[in-house]
Amino acid sequence: KKWVDLNHPYLMETVADLPWISNVNDHPEILEDFFGHICQKRTDDDSYYDPPRFQSYHHVNGYKSAILDLYRQSKVKPNDDIDDMLMETMAGYKRLVAELKQNGEMSMKEGKSPLSFEGYRFIAKTAISQPRDFMLGSFAWIFLLLCWNLMARCNSVGGIMYDHIGWEQDAMYVVFPTHKGDQEGDNSNPKHVYANPNNPEICPILALAVYIWTIGYRRDDSRRTLFGERKDAESRFSSWLRNALGENSNDLLVMGILIVEIGTHSFRKGIASFLACLTGGP
Repeated sequence: KKWVDLNHPYLMETVADLPWISNVNDHPEILEDFFGHICQKRTDDDSYYDPPRFQSYHHVNGYKSAILDLYRQSKVKPNDDIDDMLMETMAGYKRLVAELKQNGEMSMKEGKSPLSFEGYRFIAKTAISQPRDFMLGSFAWIFLLLCWNLMARCNSVGGIMYDHIGWEQDAMYVVFPTHKGDQEGDNSNPKHVYANPNNPEICPILALAVYIWTIGYRRDDSRRTLFGERKDAESRFSSWLRNALGENSNDLLVMGILIVEIGTHSFRKGIASFLACLTGGP
């Protein structure tokens, strides 16, 4: 919307109470220009990336999904020319990305790298041994252990409520009523989490106990979320992780981990890779 307002402000004028996106239907070349802007290799003068690099296919495809969702929310049906243009653009960019990877002009990996088990264990130890702000450390400790043990996105873990947690025989279980892949909650099966008495630094039961017994009293009318507001929890953990990686970059480098390739999603990728490599199954 900002790009259209800056480059084609006349399209923002609404007629007969129609949403502005309906004006784009008559100008598919406008969307073509927009994707040309998104797909180009960024230079140092741009605020996108440094060093300059091409956007990944999934990054660009996210814009396509967002535009179609904007049409849906505005209750406007994109015409056939728009649909054809979007399909051709994404197919063409996918071929371009493959060619760039073949020629070594683009990294083979997209997004953040999966975190190794060694790196996961090291970051967990960092959380419980930081010399200051014990409360932040205990929060980060249980948050990252749940990301790993539940194979969950940071957004999902940040929204866990006490009501979603239970106990069944020798395991704690967590239920996500909805998540990114199940918006309607059709497959909200419980995920079981087990104690690890042999490695207490990666024991989620111990970490949860420490966190609950040190956060202090909660008012009766307070929200029943485990980590407070979801967005605040995500931001807090992301900020802590960024600082923790920066302070231990040399130790992580010895493990073959580049901190620029690690983010909150690395835990989800890491546990999936870890389980897939176990002989005989997890």
